[in-house]
Amino acid sequence: MAFTVLSDNDIRSLLCSLSPADAEKLTSRLNQALSQYSCNDEAPYQPHRAQVTRPDGQVSLFMPATTPSSIGVKIVGVAPSQAPPPGEKPRPALKSVLTICDELGQAVGVLNAAELTAFRTALGTMLLYRYRKFTQNIVVFGAGKQAEWHIRLAVLLKSNDISKITIVNRSRARADQLVETLTRAGLSSHVQIKVFEGGEDSLESLVKESQVMFCTTPSTTPLFPASYLASEADKPRFISAIGSYRLDMQEIDPHLLSQITTPRSLFASQVHDACIAVDSIKGCMDEAGELVKAGIATERMIEVGKMDGLRQDNGAKRWLEQGFVVYKSVGVGVMDIAIGKALLELSGEKGVAHTMASTEDPYLILPGSAAHSDFRLQRLAQAIGAKQVRSLWLHFVNPLKELADDELKTLQQILHYGEYPDSNDRLAQTLLDAVHRGGEPRDGETVLFYVSPRAGTISPWSSLASMIARTCTLDQAVKRIERGMVIAATFDRTLDADEIPNRDHLYDRMTQTISRTAPNLEAIFGEGEPAQATTISFDEYNSAHAALDHANRELGLAMDKSEIDYLVEAYTQELKRGPVDVELFMFAQVNSEHCRHKQFNADFTVDGMRKSMSLFGMIRNTHQKNPQHVVSAYSDNAAVLQGEEASFWAPNDLTGEWNGAKETVHILCKVETHNHPTAVSPFPGAATGSGGEIRDEGAVGRGSKPKAGLAGFTVSDLNLEGFERPWELKDVGKPAHIASSRDIMLEAPIGSAQFNNEFGRPCTVGYFRTMLMRVFTNEKESEIRGYHKPIMLAGGVGTVRPQHALKDPDVVPAGSHLLVIGGPAMLIGLGGGAASSIQSGEGKVDLDFASVQRGNPEVQRRAQEVIDTCRSMGDKNPILFIHDVGAGGLSNALPELVHDSGLGAIFELREVDSADKSMSPLQIWCCEAQERYVLAVAPDQLDLFKRICNRERCGYSVVGTATKEQRLVLKDRDSKENPTPIDLPMATLFGKPPKMSRIVESRKLRLPAFDSSLYSIIGNR
Repeated sequence: MAFTVLSDNDIRSLLCSLSPADAEKLTSRLNQALSQYSCNDEAPYQPHRAQVTRPDGQVSLFMPATTPSSIGVKIVGVAPSQAPPPGEKPRPALKSVLTICDELGQAVGVLNAAELTAFRTALGTMLLYRYRKFTQNIVVFGAGKQAEWHIRLAVLLKSNDISKITIVNRSRARADQLVETLTRAGLSSHVQIKVFEGGEDSLESLVKESQVMFCTTPSTTPLFPASYLASEADKPRFISAIGSYRLDMQEIDPHLLSQITTPRSLFASQVHDACIAVDSIKGCMDEAGELVKAGIATERMIEVGKMDGLRQDNGAKRWLEQGFVVYKSVGVGVMDIAIGKALLELSGEKGVAHTMASTEDPYLILPGSAAHSDFRLQRLAQAIGAKQVRSLWLHFVNPLKELADDELKTLQQILHYGEYPDSNDRLAQTLLDAVHRGGEPRDGETVLFYVSPRAGTISPWSSLASMIARTCTLDQAVKRIERGMVIAATFDRTLDADEIPNRDHLYDRMTQTISRTAPNLEAIFGEGEPAQATTISFDEYNSAHAALDHANRELGLAMDKSEIDYLVEAYTQELKRGPVDVELFMFAQVNSEHCRHKQFNADFTVDGMRKSMSLFGMIRNTHQKNPQHVVSAYSDNAAVLQGEEASFWAPNDLTGEWNGAKETVHILCKVETHNHPTAVSPFPGAATGSGGEIRDEGAVGRGSKPKAGLAGFTVSDLNLEGFERPWELKDVGKPAHIASSRDIMLEAPIGSAQFNNEFGRPCTVGYFRTMLMRVFTNEKESEIRGYHKPIMLAGGVGTVRPQHALKDPDVVPAGSHLLVIGGPAMLIGLGGGAASSIQSGEGKVDLDFASVQRGNPEVQRRAQEVIDTCRSMGDKNPILFIHDVGAGGLSNALPELVHDSGLGAIFELREVDSADKSMSPLQIWCCEAQERYVLAVAPDQLDLFKRICNRERCGYSVVGTATKEQRLVLKDRDSKENPTPIDLPMATLFGKPPKMSRIVESRKLRLPAFDSSLYSIIGNR
């Protein structure tokens, strides 16, 4: 198991770069931990804290905690209070460290915890703050780390709802320093942040005006008297008190607490059951001075871990949103473990972690051959400005047990391939020595860069290598093998500790991560806790429209106003509840331009004249006028043309013998584009473009056969250095998140060709064009037109047997098994259908990268072999219905399958094979992990189909059952909070939002005359 060390600087760097999505994920992890603590009777399993005070006044605090999967202890050192000797700086008042182990005591990580403690405490406050409706004016008492993180998180979660934040602190200099820190971080651009400058009267006014108060000081006297709030007792207000942690400390006036917890008192009039919220009842009774002095009974305290259940009550929900809520926290050890583990995982994902191999590490790292040829190494050295570069493959092995000598020898033989470095190559040997030792190079000059697969993904190489290992007698010894790379380089200058020069030349940002430290193998192989679905509450926004508008932007759903109106009516009038994030994401994919062709099918009025046909109607018109020789068009994954008699050759599934039969063989044909992913990342974009088209050819009717392909590319000017063309335009620029035309043409054709070749279908034809030109709109003004967003055209032809050529919904009965075959779900290609529906430049860059898929042709070939076996069985074909998995992932393919069959379905989410067990329902259901098909199989043929899949080593999952009731239900057995993340009528999902209409005016261009002669371009040559 990898052992990770995070310093305070590491943690601060990580936390200061959190996105709202990261913050929500961490909030969910903390909420889950506190819910388990409060609702699952975890409190008895938390050891008592211990305190040791030495004669010089130095205090040590030991705070252990346990969860079902972890053991942790935080050690806090409190410096003696006496003044330091002359000439010495005072020691920090508080230092702490957190150690986390697994349930067996195996060390997982060590974290300097000063920053972590402040963050997790503030995050605990946010569990209640996030529900508040009124947060315009915030007052913060204190100016330390706790105050800083309360402000940072409040702005991160609700920046649009905050008008001003006022900091109250005894030390004006320290308060000014905090404001300066927050300003440098960019928070003042969102919210007005200032320091309180008035006296006692002004403080009373400030307190009265506030809707939120964060109390973060270890005060021994109340920060303000209860009388300040007496005249506005019914005002919506939220107070968090987290600074006091001893019985002699008080931040809140005990009289105020006593009033709040007394039914029918002044402050309790708007309070749910006259209670206050706490993190731990026992902890507060032992350590919260103001609560003890106020004599608060335990029945007047509600632990924050029970708030999810409490919110089901409308009265309690109103209290949490707009009542007078006080939250007192003294800290719970499980909070440290939950956030500590989450930060260890996040540090691995973002390349911040300092990871070492544990002496009891169950994983193996086996160095391999050279990862680059000499030519590539020279090019790499030039790209990153290095004197010399060497590289090695690293094999990461996740064994099922300790390997015996013969098993290890077999594994080493499997992983012995390629060319190995010369023993006289000093840099290569320095690299090899560092890998074997698991440390830094001995010479102090060589710099190492580690490249590894992204956490939560499985590389194509891993799929094949793991299968080979299982086939070669290691099925009981090796669970999975992955491959990374380590690069050694020497430079003329000294690099900063975390500097990686020109990193894009060292790794593929779509599929890999890069770091100056060894990879965290737990992040690659480990299995986290399943994430939960999120319900979007309309009550948290001004209206249902506002809630869906926010989700539309944050999730990149590309829904227009008519679709949002449609969903508002569906959820408020028919379903009478808020939508779950996975439901919204599914609706957006199913109804995206990519899948539904909304604009292509729109009614157009051009220059005041209504057009009789849509754009798609104009294309279909050709078939309508000439339908002869066409078996099907525009109704399946590819068109089918009438074929002629030929020999159909296929193996007999029972005997294994090949047999030929004379029959009509229909021809299928398909062409589509994959422009957006190819623009963002050319190689995987074009590879999966060809892969998706091949799947379309294999999913026609009840199963078909791809035969030959094509690939084409249209881009802007290449501007090749030393080979410039006279018609090319220079320095027109491009968006930062897309590749240049040159890079697209260097990488994309290879990606397409490689997928075709490795799948085993020849790509026999294609084209390549460039076009970028300046078009004058009048005599003086012009615009640039071209293909910065390229056209990546993928197409092909294949064959289908006559009895399988058409999809027949009548052959799919209720009770049919619904399966997914091919590869596992992975956190890649999320939202591609919607992302490609957003106009270029409108979406977020991270959404663009999330929407790019990764190809694995070898896995897709295995799935095609299953289809080939089934189609060879003729009328006994066990496949009743089939669709490939493309845009929208399972969220589009499975609903489409049952909808086309006139049925509904019940699915179990966790039956879907997933590479990362911690994925949320949205991620599993909607990711576009490639090489998958969805099928309906007859109830009595499931065992036969499983046998075929096992023979071809093709993964399969029985994920659901078709039902007569036309309703889509998705269950999640691993979720207590949301066990049914989807429950929708099929009519709502596939309903008909208002048809899109477009009213456009032709541009009246005043085009200047131009010289079209060849001489005007090339001159005298």
